[in-house]
Amino acid sequence: MESNNDARWTSSPVRLCSLTDGVYAIVLTLLVLDLKPPQDASLSNDALMDDVLQQFPTFLAYIASFTVVAQIWQRHHRLFTHQRECDLTIVSLNFLHIFLVTLIPYTASLVGHYDNDRFAVILFNVDLATGGGSLMLIARRMASRPDLRDPGKPPPLLTYPWAARHVYGISGVLSVMISFISLHFSLLVWIFGAVIMVKAKRQ
Repeated sequence: MESNNDARWTSSPVRLCSLTDGVYAIVLTLLVLDLKPPQDASLSNDALMDDVLQQFPTFLAYIASFTVVAQIWQRHHRLFTHQRECDLTIVSLNFLHIFLVTLIPYTASLVGHYDNDRFAVILFNVDLATGGGSLMLIARRMASRPDLRDPGKPPPLLTYPWAARHVYGISGVLSVMISFISLHFSLLVWIFGAVIMVKAKRQ
């Protein structure tokens, strides 16, 4: 149970979002570090092409994770737009969200280093799903404390259609299922899901 002091404690969303934005920036930077150019500058065109093609799983994981992290940042930004204050639970849930997001470069790296390992791909899918899905926990807590938001401004994530609210969980389940057929195609689910979400918002 929350103590009286914990229940009354609030923090500025500006500080929380500044910290979170910095984490997103670092995560997006770390993602690209696994894409390494050949060390031998004298490689022939064929050898260079072979080297680049060998990095295809790494590049695919980079595109999928970059796309998802960018989309998660957009949702996080909208979620806090009309938030006047954050209580201890919102702050704690946001740190859980940050924890899951900071694991994405690691799980993406596993996909690149263990190309044909289904466990690496499943772990990557689960991390993306839980990292994005954790925003729903924050949104539900915000909805339970309307006194901390601008009047008449519910968390936008809760106003989305059901499929849009749970897009990360749906994509995660589909990706894991497809991974038993094709590991590479399972990663494409995240990219296609992000494209569909962008088109849906424009309609």
